[in-house]
Amino acid sequence: MEQKTVAGIVVVVAFAVCGGLLFVLPSLQSADRTADEVASEHIERARRYLHNYSASIAHTAPLLDQMRGLADEGVDVDAEDIEGLLESAESLYQEEYEANWEQFAAVVEGRPDFGDIEGQISQAVNARDGLIEKNEELLAAALREVDQAIRESSSCAEAHRLKGVILYHQGLGHLTNARMIAVEAEPLRYELFTLASRVNEDTQSETLVEDSGIEEVINILGAEAGTTEKAIEADRAALAQLDQTIQERERELEEARSRLENARVAMDQLKAEGIDFADPKGADQFAERYSEADRSYREALSAVYALEHGTYPNASLDRSGDALTGRYVENGSPDDLTISYGLTHYVNDRAVLAARLESEELALDALLSDVARLENAKERYAAKKDLALEGIQEAKARAVEVLEELDAVMEDAEAEGDAAIEGFTQSARASKSAAQYAGNWIRDAADRARDLSASAREYSAYESRSKDNWLVAASLAQVADAHLCIAWAQHAVYEGRMLNHRVLTDVAETLALSEADPSGEKEIADEAKDAGIEAIQTAMNELADAHQKGGRHWTFTAQAAGTTYLMVLFGHEQYAQDVVAGYRQALEGREEEPYTAKLAARLSQLQGRR
Repeated sequence: MEQKTVAGIVVVVAFAVCGGLLFVLPSLQSADRTADEVASEHIERARRYLHNYSASIAHTAPLLDQMRGLADEGVDVDAEDIEGLLESAESLYQEEYEANWEQFAAVVEGRPDFGDIEGQISQAVNARDGLIEKNEELLAAALREVDQAIRESSSCAEAHRLKGVILYHQGLGHLTNARMIAVEAEPLRYELFTLASRVNEDTQSETLVEDSGIEEVINILGAEAGTTEKAIEADRAALAQLDQTIQERERELEEARSRLENARVAMDQLKAEGIDFADPKGADQFAERYSEADRSYREALSAVYALEHGTYPNASLDRSGDALTGRYVENGSPDDLTISYGLTHYVNDRAVLAARLESEELALDALLSDVARLENAKERYAAKKDLALEGIQEAKARAVEVLEELDAVMEDAEAEGDAAIEGFTQSARASKSAAQYAGNWIRDAADRARDLSASAREYSAYESRSKDNWLVAASLAQVADAHLCIAWAQHAVYEGRMLNHRVLTDVAETLALSEADPSGEKEIADEAKDAGIEAIQTAMNELADAHQKGGRHWTFTAQAAGTTYLMVLFGHEQYAQDVVAGYRQALEGREEEPYTAKLAARLSQLQGRR
């Protein structure tokens, strides 16, 4: 309920229920009137104390306490060095000042003097703790006043309702403290995981050389390197032999080409000289000389072709065909012909062999590099082995300390949570009393109104009061809210203990934490879950009654949806659809209203979660 609404209800109901009795119930005895009047004064004072109480300051206090605990990490929330604070904030302050001045310069003459900024900051910092203490005292003072009002008039519904509100705020303070303390458990859980990882790593380091199989891999790679080296030696020898063969063939080919050229020149010269017809034997001599030159030319041409492209020395032409269509055969078969390689073959073979040799050399370099890398790794593994045992012992010793710190944090958080639950329980009890006394007050007014005539009843305060069921509904809603906060406090225990259960289940054996009890953590979590669900069910029952007596107002529907949402957080996912439906019903026609923005955001989140 909003602060202004609470204040308005407090004023109206306090006057109507207690103070108003002095004016509208003249039949009361004077002693009752006096008690109600005194009670009303105490209620008004309590209301004023509560009006000045700031929930935001109450929530800030535990945050400041937690931040003070981080002083060793460089977090200074007390800011004793004001000059240092000013120096660090100077540029930001100057930027904001200049921006504001540019915006409002048109309506302000001259630059304003802000006075002693340093002194103002120092004064504010020094007054902060006092403000927090004063804020807490406001609740205590309000509770004293309302208790006095109840002693004066025990059946005053507003006094009990106001007491429920005060106790509710005190419970919220303890619940906030509990949550802030519980936050400290998270880094401890993370540290346990870190220590377990360290132990696992160090445990592997103890036998890393043996378990990794690195020596076996080194031996395998070494053997492959040796085989590759031998293949390289053989290929290098073969390459040298090919180079020698190629040189010989190139020399032979050059000689054959020279013979070919000489034969061609001789034939051309004979053609140029022609036949000597003066000599009777000239034609015969020309034919003989030309035939010899032609034979030399064809032999040289055949030698050039054979040296360059190779031949089939043992092949012959298949006689069954002719020179154009016949096949070459060896011993009657066209398969497996003997080949005499030419220069082209050797050059191609050399290119293939050179490429293979290059690939083998690269492979050898890679193998030797891998062997060297693994040898270095083996040396590092051996060095780690010496440090592993010491690291394991240190990690396990620290884990015992962390577990003790975690247990202490959980105990402190749950102690604050228990105080919160006690406050909410008392708040629910007081609000329940308020609902009962308000109901009695309404029924009494209805009885008195029935005794009046029709005309008198129309203007009677009894008739108006008999219809104020919203007072009962509001009180019952407070009861439900208190029980819902109890459920939230139990959920905090459930969530924290379940996290502990999961963490300890994973790390207890690794860290040899004999003190750890994962099953015990689970048992506490289950108990908190059962208690939380019981509180939720109680809240839902109270809300159902409030919804009926409050004219089925949409706020009760929204409150019920928020209560059901906690069931989802306790693991009952089947209620998610009910929560969404409840928020939709509550927000229907109010989606864009500012006072429903938080509810709309919750609905959007839930719809995205589905």
